[in-house]
Amino acid sequence: MHRERVAYPQKRIERRHYGSIVEQLIKHINQMEPGEERDELTRLVANQMKRNLASWNSNAMDDEKILEDLAEYTDGKISLLPNEINIISDKEVMAELQQTLTTKKKRKK
Repeated sequence: MHRERVAYPQKRIERRHYGSIVEQLIKHINQMEPGEERDELTRLVANQMKRNLASWNSNAMDDEKILEDLAEYTDGKISLLPNEINIISDKEVMAELQQTLTTKKKRKK
């Protein structure tokens, strides 16, 4: 008896290092009206972009690049400078990443 293969949904992710969830959130932000809610979600997404970038390549963390990518994703709707948004520091991101790795190692034992 042969089992049929289940089709795995294939999505094209523009920038794989950010992931599909971040891309979906950015699409949502792009459709939101300007205001506090959009600003807060933008800040949260930018910070998640930095975390994802750090887990992909910790040497590539660059706030300006993240904001450029965010502007490109939103067709320029959201165009910010680093001093206009509170992005998590490199030190905090690395501490979070180290904590995650330590937790994973403890779980394996």
